[in-house]
Amino acid sequence: MLQKVVGFLRALDSNADIRPETPRAWLLWGAALVIRWLTWVVLWPWRKLTEPRFAIMRPYINPRHPARIIARIVFPIALGIICVAYGFMFGLTAPYLLVPFAVPIVILVLLAIWALPETHNAPTTSMEAFYAGVLISLLVWPNYLALSLPGLPWITALRLTSFPLALLFLISLSSSSVFRGELAETLRAPPGFWFAASSFLAIQFITIPLSKDPAASLNTAALAQVNWTTMFLVGMWVARKPGRVERYATLFIMLSLPMAIVAIFENMMKHPLWLNHVPPFLKIDDALAAKYMQVILRGDMYRAKSIYASPLSFAECLALFTPFCIHFAMQKYSVWFRVLCALLIPTFFLCIRMTDARLGILGMMASFLAYYLLWALLQLGRNARSLMAAAVVYAYPAAFGFAIMAVMFVHKVRVLVLGGGEAASSNDARQEQINLGVPKIFGQPWGHGAGTAAETLGFSPGGFTTIDNYYLSIGLDYGVLGFLAFYGMFVLAIAAAVRTILKSPAALDTREKTLLLPLAVSATVFVIIRGVLSQDDNHALAFSMLGFLVGMVYRVRKTAKEQQDLLDAERAALAAAPRNRATPRMRALTMRSATTEPGR
Repeated sequence: MLQKVVGFLRALDSNADIRPETPRAWLLWGAALVIRWLTWVVLWPWRKLTEPRFAIMRPYINPRHPARIIARIVFPIALGIICVAYGFMFGLTAPYLLVPFAVPIVILVLLAIWALPETHNAPTTSMEAFYAGVLISLLVWPNYLALSLPGLPWITALRLTSFPLALLFLISLSSSSVFRGELAETLRAPPGFWFAASSFLAIQFITIPLSKDPAASLNTAALAQVNWTTMFLVGMWVARKPGRVERYATLFIMLSLPMAIVAIFENMMKHPLWLNHVPPFLKIDDALAAKYMQVILRGDMYRAKSIYASPLSFAECLALFTPFCIHFAMQKYSVWFRVLCALLIPTFFLCIRMTDARLGILGMMASFLAYYLLWALLQLGRNARSLMAAAVVYAYPAAFGFAIMAVMFVHKVRVLVLGGGEAASSNDARQEQINLGVPKIFGQPWGHGAGTAAETLGFSPGGFTTIDNYYLSIGLDYGVLGFLAFYGMFVLAIAAAVRTILKSPAALDTREKTLLLPLAVSATVFVIIRGVLSQDDNHALAFSMLGFLVGMVYRVRKTAKEQQDLLDAERAALAAAPRNRATPRMRALTMRSATTEPGR
């Protein structure tokens, strides 16, 4: 009987033509079919592992090991139990704990992105589109007008564009070796910049266990990767493409115009323009959002803030854009665009006066002083006989000293930059914060964790905890090494730009590459303003400009190297030519071809 069943099974496996002739044979044939079907169902995972396509895994794992067979049974059961418990707790706590329950999903998404295969079609086009969307959202839409769903963070226009940008950036970084190579190559352009940037990135997460509230510090560090690191790296990659930096700089100028118009009308009405016109679905029932909508006064003066939550951040933004207005007004652009940029400079000054923010005046003054010095050095490097450039360079120490003396001894200028009696309380508060913060920084030089600076400082006038100095914020959050790494990134990028302008003026051979000047000046203004402002509303913009600056340094240095290689090749060819053919005229023509500025 058993032999007949085995025979039927073998016949079925060999696809033989079986024709039962007796009822007993029909019964055996049916039993063989049932046994074969059950065997196939039970051993299906085993058979799948032993198929030829799984042979690539054999050098690494043994699919026939008993532990592997047990794992294929235990893991699905354990996963099912975890999913049931996860769903039960989610249903029990929703909508109050939605964010913590999203963490495992985020981790799984990051693991899936990390495991993506290599591809030649990374989504860099979509990434750049969302990058432009982030900048437009930052400069057009108030960040405190957003959807607010129970248990979720505010759904702002900035977050609707920045998080897809971060996702597309991670996909491109994981799946494209070309993209990774371009980023690494550009990061190494400023000497030492790669070390400072990677050190600050590591310190942000290393200091999380030191925080009194690790969950809040983790959230702050994660948002910093989206709004700071991603914006910097994508901006740096975008700057590698010819024409992109000029396009984004023009975008900054065009978007600053409606911001200034909103501020002027806001100052006339003495309240935000949309104060009583916000749709119900954009109203946030939150004390912080209500504070952003309040009227801000200093004495009897209304302080305009345009689309920002604070007049200080608005003034900082205008100060960061001032070097671009100066640059576009001086370069060879269309007449209407140059006139527009020239008119925007006094408009920015007027808007900053409406904010009553001294940091904006300080930023504009630094913009003029730094830009014209770099411009004169560039012109002098291109043409050593330029009288205008020489006059600016040699008269600069006197002009700088005159500006300092005016700030110190001319009453109106001193009040404009340093403030008068009404601003004395702000100056005293900042000095008191420095006296409190510096000992705490050196008392725990490894930092207190991201986002804990204000609480650690403990400065609470009127019961409201605040901090007004970003030098203290970085030092308290990330310690001495974090302070050096953060500001070291900006200092190294600025130094690399200035060194490039001095050593390779001929490499700034296109109109776009001369944007290295306003980018370096804007980075300098940002570092200066950080001494009196701790708000991070413009950090995404500042890190984008830092990315542009690093990318432009890379491009200019690459052009300088190509020019030097061409000059060396021509000199070698000239030296190898017969002496009677290497006439003085040929040598002069060769040198002239190597030093002539290429056309635009």
